[in-house]
Amino acid sequence: MVSNNMEDGRRSYIGKAYNQVLERLQGYNVEEVNRPGFRDELWNHFLRLPVRYALDVNTEKAEDVLMHKKLLELAHDPNIRPVFEVRLVQGYAFQDNIDHDSDTVEARELHTLLHEITISTIDQPKLLTRMTALLSEVGLDIREAYAFSTSDGYSLDVFVVAGWPYEETDRLIRALEAKIPKLRNLGSF
Repeated sequence: MVSNNMEDGRRSYIGKAYNQVLERLQGYNVEEVNRPGFRDELWNHFLRLPVRYALDVNTEKAEDVLMHKKLLELAHDPNIRPVFEVRLVQGYAFQDNIDHDSDTVEARELHTLLHEITISTIDQPKLLTRMTALLSEVGLDIREAYAFSTSDGYSLDVFVVAGWPYEETDRLIRALEAKIPKLRNLGSF
């Protein structure tokens, strides 16, 4: 009986995220939503991931879910995996300027470039460790990381990183592509 309640709770969380994403995609007039079978594919996307994915994913950015779905599909091809996407995420930090001769504290806004790197491949032991080492070799500082294993043996890993000094992503993509063969050689991707 407990397992049925757990499954009901799981499906409730997944259903809520699924409905929010589907509603947003329809609101954005995304053509793919009208393709036969799309709704089943989207539902199965959520089902193959842990409940934590449905809880963690930002349903206001429904296009992220489409990107995750696409990367997991592409990761089935052994000739191109691991597969990844890179995008710029705007971030801001504040630095306090304390004047020790008076009682004033000023906060100065500093612009910090953050990038999001999403990677999908076959799940395996020590994968997260190897990916974080690769990102470090490129000179990136991981600020956030989300790792999800699918029920069919794949991984979806999302990293928010600092340390790349350019807004455009082309150079970062090339830097990662240069390191990917090393990642491939460490395991059976």
